[in-house]
Amino acid sequence: GWLKEDSDPDPWLQVDFEYSRPIVAIDSLGAGHVDVWYVNTYRISHSQNGLQWMWYEYSGSPKIFDRNVNAFEVARSVFDPPIEARFLRFHPLTFNLYASVRWELFTCDL
Repeated sequence: GWLKEDSDPDPWLQVDFEYSRPIVAIDSLGAGHVDVWYVNTYRISHSQNGLQWMWYEYSGSPKIFDRNVNAFEVARSVFDPPIEARFLRFHPLTFNLYASVRWELFTCDL
């Protein structure tokens, strides 16, 4: 799992797939060992080169994901259309007590 540093004003968690690939979904859930530590809302950004970043958008605006309601239930969000990227960042916006997340990303090779 991951826990936001209290002093970090712009936290994010990043993955590097080493090459560009379609990312089709994300599962997220909270800390697991503490039932009140979880992220309520978050945004996703992505990049091909790690320097230029774009928000995942819905209807022309950065999408805010708001699926998590507790620390134990898996919340799945599907990217439609899939994100084509080498890098992906998870940006917590709001959280319950502490910004803690466990996540899994789903990709596919075309």
